[in-house]
This record gives sequence, C-alpha cells and structure tokens, in this order.
Amino acid sequence: MNRRAFLAASGLGLLGGCASSESDTGGTETTAATAEQTAVATDESATMATDEPTAAETEGETPLRGVSLSPRSYSGDEFTAFFEHIRETDLAVRWAGDWQDLASDEGAPAVVCTLAEQYGYQPVIETGVYSVDDGELFQPLDEAAQTAFVETVSDFAAEWKPPYFGIGVEVNLHAEDEPEQFETFVSLFADAYDAIKDVSPSTQVYTGFQLEWMRGLRGGVFGGENDASQAQWDLLDRFPKTDLVAFTSYPDLVFERPADIPDEYYVEAADRVEKPIAITETGWTATSRDIGWERTEAQQVAFVERLSDLTKPIDVAMLVWLWMYDQGGDTAAFDDMTLRRPDGSARPVWDAWTTGV
Repeated sequence: MNRRAFLAASGLGLLGGCASSESDTGGTETTAATAEQTAVATDESATMATDEPTAAETEGETPLRGVSLSPRSYSGDEFTAFFEHIRETDLAVRWAGDWQDLASDEGAPAVVCTLAEQYGYQPVIETGVYSVDDGELFQPLDEAAQTAFVETVSDFAAEWKPPYFGIGVEVNLHAEDEPEQFETFVSLFADAYDAIKDVSPSTQVYTGFQLEWMRGLRGGVFGGENDASQAQWDLLDRFPKTDLVAFTSYPDLVFERPADIPDEYYVEAADRVEKPIAITETGWTATSRDIGWERTEAQQVAFVERLSDLTKPIDVAMLVWLWMYDQGGDTAAFDDMTLRRPDGSARPVWDAWTTGV
C-alpha cells in the first residue's frame, strides 16, 4: 500500500500540496477579485524586488519563516485579514498548485506576488505536473504540454522574478505512483530550471520531496511499519541542478511526541544533498489523533522548539508552516494543524512561529 492508500484506509484524508483544492484552484477567481478590491495591482508592484539576499545566500542566518496561503475564506475581509496578519510578521507566503494557474494574470500565484510589496512579505511559488492529492498528472505530458510547461514557468519567472520557485511538490510520490511519467518530469525539471535562470538568475529554483515517505517511515497515521529499507534517498541524485532541496515534513504523522523525533532527523537529509534545504510544509496538530496520540496547543509550541533545535546544525533556507487556518476538503490528517483557531484568535504557536522561538 502506498501513502495515499494508508491515509484513505485510516479515514484521515490525503496529504496534499499546500492546501485543499479550494485554495489552489477553486479560490483563484475569488482571490483575484479580492485583490482587485484592495487596489494593489499597480505597475510598481508588478515586479518583485530581488536585491535582498535570500536565506540560501546567507548561510548561518536565521531561516526565512512562512506559511502557505490559507485564509479563513477567499473573499472579502477574511481574505484581506490573512495578509494583515502577515503584515504584522516577517513571514513569507507560499502558494502551491497546478502549473496552468501560472498563466493567468488574475490567478492565485500572480495575486500572491502582486500583494507581496504592499504587505511586506517574500512570495514562495511552487508548481508541478503531478497532483499528489489525485495521484495523477494535472494534464497528460505530451510534447506540446512539456513545451507549454517550460514556457509557462519561464514567463511567470520573467514577469514576477519570485525569490523562490519550486518545480515539483513531493516528487518522490510521483516517482512511486507514475515511474514512467516521473522520468519525463526529471528531464522537464532540468529544462525548466535553465529557462527560469535565463530570465531571473537570482530566483532560487528547486524541487521538493516528502521527507517521512523518503525516510521509509510508514507507521503512525500511515498505518504501516517504519522500514528504512523502503527509503528513497536515491531520488535526490536525479536533480543535480537545484539551488536548494525542499522537503515537506510532518513528524506529527509518525511520532507521538515532538521529543520522539530523532536528533539527526534533518541533519541526515542535509548531509545527503550538500546544498541548503527548505522545509516547505510542516506543522503539528492541536487536537488528538484517532490512533490514541494526545495533541494539544502546548505540543505545537514544543514542536516549534524541537524543530528549531533539529535544524540549527544545518543550512536551512526556509521553514513554512502548513496553514494559518484550516482549509477544509479531504484534509482530516491536518485538521487543526494551524497557527490560528477557527474563530480567528491566535494559538500560542502563532507567537512561537512568527518570532522564531
């Protein structure tokens, strides 16, 4: 059984990119409309400033912290409130979704870049050809689609010059589910990397892996056994051009307590790539697990502290919390893995995450 089957069998939904389809696709038109209401789509904010060094260029400095685009809703004041909370912090904002959304001037990724100057954050854009939620390609990768993909990511990079641009989310799951198509993606990534660098040399281009699955961890919420023989570390070597290497990482799914996470958990991954790493999705839920594990808001804070200790010995470009607010959909494994409560109030973890405790 693969990861998707484990989660389905346990009734815990699917691990996804950064949010549910409501935020990645269904919320696009609403997001664009709200952005228009805030009147920030000016010529001055259309191109991202790239003069500031990225975390990957400033080894030893505190990693950039962020949160995925995850407002309480994608319309009206609740959408704007997400960015007002961001304005109060130094958090980056990450969007991940279908590569075809990059082609729209009113799509969510363009909105995230447009609003960055007004609200004072760095945008992190991630896309790919494969939907982890659905277990299939966003569209068939024939020759025309491959050409369109490279052109689309290149055009987006030329227009917005995002400081971070991920091409591929949890690609080790793609390799497991669709090995032949994954080979096409490996080649496609190299072409996309070159095309992005041609138009925006300062953009940090990378691909991402699911760390727990890559380590062979199949226990806990996954419902199987932890087995190092199922590790997928060899896939790291398939992407030599990356500026950094990204991981989604949810120790919450396989460890009962933050203290149970091994000391070498992230060091082992960093030692294998000899490049900066980024953790582009992480979190700890505030409510107890169905398998009998206690979960509390205090544990969320303990996880932030443990994560900080575990990543101090290595070069980490950024750390991104999964959600500010729950996003609904088939995401039960991540319910209450949020920085703020459904009523809008901040959990204790909000201060811990935004202050870098």
